Amino acid sequence: MFNPLHIFEVQFLQAFINKGVVAFVKQSYQRGRQALDPAAPKGYVLIHFEKLLAAQQYYDVLKDDPGREIFFTDRPGDMIRIKELISNTPVFMMLKIKDAEIKARKVLDKKLKAFIEYKLNWHPSRQDEVLFSLDVQFGEVYAKLKFRSKEIKVKLAEIEEAKYVL
Repeated sequence: MFNPLHIFEVQFLQAFINKGVVAFVKQSYQRGRQALDPAAPKGYVLIHFEKLLAAQQYYDVLKDDPGREIFFTDRPGDMIRIKELISNTPVFMMLKIKDAEIKARKVLDKKLKAFIEYKLNWHPSRQDEVLFSLDVQFGEVYAKLKFRSKEIKVKLAEIEEAKYVL
């Protein structure tokens, strides 16, 4: 599984706080787990919020996620817990790694072409470009594909798991 998110490091915490972040919401993040190691710890993503209400609403939406937690930057106990979490578990932030789309496209090149050809039934010529971008919503990574007037947003996992032959 391609993981487009940047690892969260402890030194980033103060920068977030300096920018006005008042809360973080932790949620499970399947792509953050080491794919080849079944014993690897679960991965998480920390989403930062500058408004308490937005953090609480996001947290409430995750009611089915057993890994969800909310942390407030003005509570020392919460900040200690975040630092422990970051130090002991794969934790990512809601910021994409540099050149995430380019890297994903390289990794998924053949699967992406097969998906476009067989699943979407789009037939771009060699001169045509299918625009590709990544979007993360509620811990799920989506691929946006655009070809001429056609546009689709699909879970990246659907492209990765496709079993087409070119």
